Amino acid sequence: MTDWDGARAESGADGAVLAVIVEAMGSRPRDLGAWMLVYPDRVLGTIGGGAMEFQSIAHARQLKGADTRAFHLGPGIDQCCGGYVEVEFVHLAALDSEPDWVVLPSGRRWLARPPLPVLRVHGGGHVARALARLCVDMPVTVEVIEPRAEWRHWQWPDGVDVRADASDQIPDAVLIMTHEHSQDLDWCRHYLAGAGVPWLGVIGSDSKAARFRKRLIQDGLDASVIECPVGQRLGDKSPPVVALSLLHAMMPKLLSQLPTSRIQ
Repeated sequence: MTDWDGARAESGADGAVLAVIVEAMGSRPRDLGAWMLVYPDRVLGTIGGGAMEFQSIAHARQLKGADTRAFHLGPGIDQCCGGYVEVEFVHLAALDSEPDWVVLPSGRRWLARPPLPVLRVHGGGHVARALARLCVDMPVTVEVIEPRAEWRHWQWPDGVDVRADASDQIPDAVLIMTHEHSQDLDWCRHYLAGAGVPWLGVIGSDSKAARFRKRLIQDGLDASVIECPVGQRLGDKSPPVVALSLLHAMMPKLLSQLPTSRIQ
């Protein structure tokens, strides 16, 4: 995922134009707040691709001042989506920005740095490593809890928070897949007995799920909130394929924690 601060810092503000979707109705490739930075020689981010983005890039490179363009995503631009989008353009150097919000020339405020949902993964094994790589371009912050030092010291992707112990912060989703089933069960007890998390998943088989639910019910805990097994069986159990299945299962829960609108 293209980061706003990273995009701004990549080559300074010289010649860059911000294009951000400020109105969106009907079928369209991106939602409110989607953005791109248009430089004379490259583009960072995307407002959806296709003819709308192609025309927006050309417009941004000829821009003299601030502007807003409307796009009807129909035959007029060789599209058949049927939606309607307005894109606001402004030179990056002219922006008035707050810590998280950017004030656009129209007076709208754009949430440039939305708070990302936190996925906490217990276990830093092969699947966790593959999952961390997949999450690099996703709108999610990944925490990995791994008490084994030699596994923590692997070359994790930038931005992944790897630690020996879990913090007191309640994450938006928890995925449990340590190297020991007894640890998995203890972490289930921990989260079920505490304040709770919006989503709790445990990697494992149907038999593991049945055994865990029986033990947790005996402990007086509500095991029905645990998702186990997690994901679809894709016909391959290699770590990258398992990680893809896990991410597909978790993303709707994680994305539901994002702000509903990035434009005010």
